[in-house]
Amino acid sequence: MTAMSINASQESGEGKLWEKLLSVLEWADFSLIDDTYHLLYRIVKHPEELVPRYDPETDSYISPLMEHFKKYFKDASEFQARMNLITGFLLNHGALKSTVYTRRIECPRVNEHGPSRMITEYHCIFCGSFNLEKVRVIQHVTCGFTGIESQFKKDPATGMLVCPYCNVPLLRKNEDYRILKHAYQCMDCRKINMVPKIVHRCSKCGGVYDYRDVLYTPIYRFKQGPYAERLYMGKELILLGLKRYFTEKNYKVKENVKVRGLTLVEYKVDLLIAKTRRRWINVDILDSMPGFAFKAKLSSANPLTYRIVLSPAINVDVFLKEYPGAEKISFQVKERISEAAKWLEQSLGED
Repeated sequence: MTAMSINASQESGEGKLWEKLLSVLEWADFSLIDDTYHLLYRIVKHPEELVPRYDPETDSYISPLMEHFKKYFKDASEFQARMNLITGFLLNHGALKSTVYTRRIECPRVNEHGPSRMITEYHCIFCGSFNLEKVRVIQHVTCGFTGIESQFKKDPATGMLVCPYCNVPLLRKNEDYRILKHAYQCMDCRKINMVPKIVHRCSKCGGVYDYRDVLYTPIYRFKQGPYAERLYMGKELILLGLKRYFTEKNYKVKENVKVRGLTLVEYKVDLLIAKTRRRWINVDILDSMPGFAFKAKLSSANPLTYRIVLSPAINVDVFLKEYPGAEKISFQVKERISEAAKWLEQSLGED
């Protein structure tokens, strides 16, 4: 889908949520904008990463998307805070959707000691012991006696169970006798638990908790929202990121500037970035194939000071075939805005 068709299909959204996201990011530093763009790249180009996967080694669910980002952060708390902030932006502004994939039982002290394995145990409702054994509850249809299997006698010759009440062998299942259900017998107090108490033991702190104490935490599966592709393919976020990158480095940056080309014809560019009075570049950011007038601009522009940044919406091969003179002065953004920013900075030269 080209940026032009994206524009046509998504401009009509009430409130233009993607524009609101851009306005929210106006205050953000460059690293946050760059990380947001990279997350959008993963969402659009690697949708398989949005589904969490179970890791048996840690007994936890891992988001491949988040795991990809972890390598950029040394501090786990900084990583979590950054990801919560970015995903919050995208969820609130239509670029990302989430649904509950499953839920995980967690220790109520998880914030103190981190994720842990929760071991489920059955405890006796009478004495609290964990030493329970699963047993069968059997009913002798003929006389109506009902009890657990160990209460029935066993014929040493045939191995058949014998009813302790009427001493009749249990011959045919579902005719002479039937198995009603399973229960648990406590091996300490010998009492029968039709429904034992279910508890969860934390592998880290050793705490034992029941359903009232544990956390039942949702594990989310993300989906691409309607504005993810618009934000990733469009020029707006790239423009915002480049402005912030060079502003933070104390370059002089002007937007939507009229400049004069080699043929003395005036034309507008998206950005003018100046390092000194003698070292500057003019930059255009394209998210759709330009019209006929662009050829005139390209022929007039000074190749020493004019640069073109292409969004992922542009097919580079088609663009260079149409404008072969742009090969050495153009660069396509793919994963991060910082790729283009560093390329432009090289054009300004080193001190």
